[in-house]
Amino acid sequence: MSGSSYLLPNDRVLRYDFRERLNHWMAGISYVYLLLTGLAFWTPWLFWMAVVLGGGSTSRMLHPWAGLIFAFAVLRMYAMWGMQMREAPADKPLRIGSFTFQSRLITGTGKYASYDLMRDCLAASGCEVTTVAVRRERLVDKEGRSLLDFLDLKRYTVLPNTAGCFSAEDAIRHARLARELLSNLGNPGAAWVKLECLGDRKTLLPDPVATLQATEQLVKD
Repeated sequence: MSGSSYLLPNDRVLRYDFRERLNHWMAGISYVYLLLTGLAFWTPWLFWMAVVLGGGSTSRMLHPWAGLIFAFAVLRMYAMWGMQMREAPADKPLRIGSFTFQSRLITGTGKYASYDLMRDCLAASGCEVTTVAVRRERLVDKEGRSLLDFLDLKRYTVLPNTAGCFSAEDAIRHARLARELLSNLGNPGAAWVKLECLGDRKTLLPDPVATLQATEQLVKD
């Protein structure tokens, strides 16, 4: 079944479709029949089960057919679910413009309790790209430590973003500052930017017109 076919109305999930349920019943009933008739043929003390299941001659005739049905049901289950049980292939590299990454995870550098925690989290995640809000981030904290001192700029490609900018001019200015800074540091993140211009301070919804204006100018640059 396709992924969408598992979704039913009222938020219900379809675990097995009709074909799968039929296959379950075929396997279950044939297995029980094989077990009971096999025990009946194994010892005279249990031959009464063969009588209950249609008689000795009938049970002997149906026993091999039940075996074929059971084998068919098992093979059909394997055919239906074999692909799902295989190990998933490795993801293809993520390509964005001229950039190529093995990891598809893009992390951020904000909201951490400390720079040390940020550094450890980035390392544990295995990411290759991390965003830095140029306008919101203080490059030097009150203890005199720089955010960039806790980023391995040879390991991570920085994706500068213009979060917190409420005009095209502000976004353009901070995008250019990020480009200049990362160029001087030799980080490939100087070649791109995550552009956003906000339109409402309460909802933080974007301003599409200002974003378009900033995009047009930065493309010309």
